[in-house]
Amino acid sequence: MCKAIKQRRSCRSFERSKPFNRTGLLRALMSCTPTRKAQAFVDDSIYLNFRPYPSPGGLYPVEIHLLEPTDNGFDLKYFNPNTGVLHKIRSDISVTEVENALCVGADKSLVHTTHGALLLSVLWERTVVKYGIAGYRFALIELGIVSQHLSLILADQDIETLNWGAFYDDKVTDLIGADPCLETLGSVIWYGK
Repeated sequence: MCKAIKQRRSCRSFERSKPFNRTGLLRALMSCTPTRKAQAFVDDSIYLNFRPYPSPGGLYPVEIHLLEPTDNGFDLKYFNPNTGVLHKIRSDISVTEVENALCVGADKSLVHTTHGALLLSVLWERTVVKYGIAGYRFALIELGIVSQHLSLILADQDIETLNWGAFYDDKVTDLIGADPCLETLGSVIWYGK
């Protein structure tokens, strides 16, 4: 991990034409799967799955989506951390829709040069139900933790990244098919070579 910390930097010039080994990306996603189980204190029939990063109350409100370019635009996949499986939830998303949702300003080159983007969203209810209004803060803290965790793992796999916050909330929420009252996008990590 020390190597990853030393070589971690934001990359703003990706080249989709460079060969990309998806194995490193999948390793990074797998680093978000549960590492241990524990029996719930309140009900011994409930088991909690703990992931390798901290989460207030072990509620894990952050969800990971993967946006990958295809010949016809982009595919959107959901990463299920409990099973370690990617599920396709949308196909053939137009380049224009991705540009309009994720590229605030004039620079739309990221959509055309990266090998994809990790979209990190938050399910607010998971923390707010338990912690009230403080649950919003806890969810945002975890969003930063997951973003840093993935960025370091990707750097260790020699995959360049760019953490990105310049997106339109409503358009990106539509892109992932979320109900904005329950789930919103909080962070984007562009990746590639």
